[in-house]
Amino acid sequence: RDEIVVAQRELAAMQRELRAALWRNARLAALGAAVAKVSHDLRGILAPALLTAERLQGSTDPALRRAGDSIARVVARATELMRDTLDFAGEVPATPREHVPLRDLVHEVADEVRLRHPLVQLTIAMDGELAVLADRAGLRRALANLIRNAAEAGARDVAVTATAEADLIVLTLRDKPFPAFTEEG
Repeated sequence: RDEIVVAQRELAAMQRELRAALWRNARLAALGAAVAKVSHDLRGILAPALLTAERLQGSTDPALRRAGDSIARVVARATELMRDTLDFAGEVPATPREHVPLRDLVHEVADEVRLRHPLVQLTIAMDGELAVLADRAGLRRALANLIRNAAEAGARDVAVTATAEADLIVLTLRDKPFPAFTEEG
């Protein structure tokens, strides 16, 4: 009888430890997924800084070239930090996919971009029936990053099209830059 009581206590203790370990693993997996998303978004935020750095590095003014080099080094360090953090976080579970109507998603992203970049003309041309099985939030972030990057790089017109080709949907973004400004003496 005493052996059964001891075995029951040991089993209960093992169950508590197992539940705690499973909870910790779930929390770590969620943290890894969050870090991956933050890393992706941070790269999108840093892209315009890197573009600016590259433009400054091409300047004939030595002070501007040094500023461009400095900005490029900071962006590289931030990117490396995120890569190291992702490596530390380890394997991240896949985000669930869902049925995503493309035209609705692109219009949603376009409305957001227009608020920040009202001079950019956005043209959306795709069948309203086109949909993909995807991570909706991830696809939304990718589209927003591409359109926002085009606007921040000087695009005046951005066209977003999608076509169905066999078992694929081809999504295309094209941009046209603003005309170059000229100084008149």
